[in-house]
Amino acid sequence: MKRIFNDRVVIYVFGTILLVLLILPLSANDFLTIYNNNLGLFRTNIELDLQRGVQFYSLENIPSSIVSESVIFLPRNRNVQLFSQSFEFDLANTQRMIQRYIGQSVRLVTDQGQFSGKLIFHDFSNFGLLNEETNELNIVSAGKVNNILLSEMPDDFYLRPTLRWQLSADRAGRFPAELSYLMRDIEWRATYNVVLGNNEFSLNSWVTINNRSGKDYRDVTLKLIAGDVQTHVPRPMGRGMAFDDAYGMEFLSARAPVPTFEERAFSDFRMYTLD
Repeated sequence: MKRIFNDRVVIYVFGTILLVLLILPLSANDFLTIYNNNLGLFRTNIELDLQRGVQFYSLENIPSSIVSESVIFLPRNRNVQLFSQSFEFDLANTQRMIQRYIGQSVRLVTDQGQFSGKLIFHDFSNFGLLNEETNELNIVSAGKVNNILLSEMPDDFYLRPTLRWQLSADRAGRFPAELSYLMRDIEWRATYNVVLGNNEFSLNSWVTINNRSGKDYRDVTLKLIAGDVQTHVPRPMGRGMAFDDAYGMEFLSARAPVPTFEERAFSDFRMYTLD
């Protein structure tokens, strides 16, 4: 198994040393730390295809439960500058699309024919269409509408959660960068099972990861943190942002190779590194 799906995943392990069957490639560039208080930390390397000058760049495949103010964007080229960031989660659906078309022309198809005009209102029960030539207002029952024809997809709608950056580059090309963020709705727990016999026993265990963050994580180096993590408002540090949480700081700044398997103690915390 090489994936943590956006659902419930169970990793089966054996013995007191927890020999993990989740085999991940040694060259994995994505790092995922999961705390057992419904919080995760993800770090990855990305490559931006940019033009010269100021521009907008959209990064999709973002978890819907992202803590947007925790995003750390670190371009490796000093001539790439980030001006602003927005988290676009106003995803396209029927009601939002109709609301965005208030004041614009639409066409409604019913069993009795078609109605065209400027959409004046929509109250879930009726559509109000203004015929701009005759100035007549047609009120069409929503229950009788078979199709709603809109001229185009609004520019500010997104099909999935997206980070939208305004940034600049000194030249056109591809620029590597490091991206880190926190997300909610991901957690883990351990369950141990003991079978007793005559003067002996066998022990096995499960590590269960429950991922409801809205994103799948493939081929990641995984760390599990046991303990109540105290989060703080991030503070400026250099060209990026850093967290006061000691474990998050270590994880975000780690550049050394990750051990194959290691257990470490931090006061009341226990950290397990799974490679």
